[in-house]
Amino acid sequence: MFVRIAGFDPLFDIDRTVDEMLSRFRTVRTATYPAMDVAEYDGEYVITAELPGMKKEDVKISIEEGNLVLRGERKHYGLPEGTRVLRHETHTHPFVRSFELPDEVNVNEISAEMKDGILRIRLPKTEQARPREISIR
Repeated sequence: MFVRIAGFDPLFDIDRTVDEMLSRFRTVRTATYPAMDVAEYDGEYVITAELPGMKKEDVKISIEEGNLVLRGERKHYGLPEGTRVLRHETHTHPFVRSFELPDEVNVNEISAEMKDGILRIRLPKTEQARPREISIR
């Protein structure tokens, strides 16, 4: 039996903090491939996806009902006929990852680039959502 004592609970606080940070980009579908990171900067969010061996032509990005949707299919690299596979760990199936976009994303300015199997999707914030300094009179 576990008894929770009121006060500082570092594990609970870490879990709550992580949940709050990730709540802005909730995963709509439960998928784990491709591996993705979401980072927030003053003026934008950046989603980075690992897509080893894929070309940009194999990936489609769209906005659907307020969600950013990443679709693609990692095809098998090909083995000579007659090869006996002893272990198979590579992902070679279609995938879909979907994230609910926060209201502060300017969907008309979203851009993406792919280099060396790393896809970066930049989601600029609207001017109203960007931090700014207020001068005192």
